[in-house]
Amino acid sequence: MQIFGLTGPAKPRVHGRSVVQAASSFTIVGLQLDALDVQAVPQRGRIEDCYLTSTPAISSFAGEGTLRVTGSPQVIVTRTDVKGFDDDLNDTPALRVEGSTVAVVACSFLGGSGTVPPKASCGEWGASGAELVGGSRVVATDSTFQGGDGAPATTFSQCGGNGGTGISPVGSTLELRTCTVIAGKPDLDTFLGTPAPPLAASGGLVVSEGVVGTFGSGAIHIVAPYKLPAISIEPILSPGSSGQLWLTGPIGEPGILVVSLAADTATLGHYEGTLWILPQPLLLVPFLTLQVGDFAVL
Repeated sequence: MQIFGLTGPAKPRVHGRSVVQAASSFTIVGLQLDALDVQAVPQRGRIEDCYLTSTPAISSFAGEGTLRVTGSPQVIVTRTDVKGFDDDLNDTPALRVEGSTVAVVACSFLGGSGTVPPKASCGEWGASGAELVGGSRVVATDSTFQGGDGAPATTFSQCGGNGGTGISPVGSTLELRTCTVIAGKPDLDTFLGTPAPPLAASGGLVVSEGVVGTFGSGAIHIVAPYKLPAISIEPILSPGSSGQLWLTGPIGEPGILVVSLAADTATLGHYEGTLWILPQPLLLVPFLTLQVGDFAVL
């Protein structure tokens, strides 16, 4: 399944909660969506150059998210901005990944902020920028994850809301490459507790280039910060323009750049070992990090 819209600021708007379920693969490009569920897609799913503005949560229970990926092993999200929903019952994260593998490139995720509660109630907490559960795996590069801000207490209450964490992985694997992770701000006037950390992990594995956070449940294995392999293009390009391709990682490490027009070539987000690439790629370029290459788009 392929759904194409316009690129640039004027994106066609799709109202309501969109669902992609059990399609063999899909591509969604250049749309403004209220919310999107990706469920049980066995092959590659691609979301590119989209804006997810948030829509009211379906329920007040956990498990919501403006962009929700469930049971899908190969989803790629690029150049997409996602915002969580704010309401009186359920402030939602921008991204929720359940039992899935997702690659994130040049995206931003902002959790929903707490709203002013009913009379004599504590301020609501902000939601996480992203939640990872159920043994998920997320590899993110050149992206921002930010929790929503906490809400103030009402007139007859003295407990303001805390901010949301930037990312909350539970029993999952997370790799952060040149990313920014920010906790939401608590209500400074009435919140008396400890502000939320940018990253709050429980179990699983976190590989990070220096993002601070808290780690619990005894199952977490923290890998010391180091320069992770990454590829980026500066600036965002259009036909007829030129730019630079940055290939980064530990200085002096060997790598190989694979260029192909086929969508199913080298789709693994992270792989160590022998990698066979089919069909025949257009270009194979060996390199040593750091390397910068100039190119033009025809």
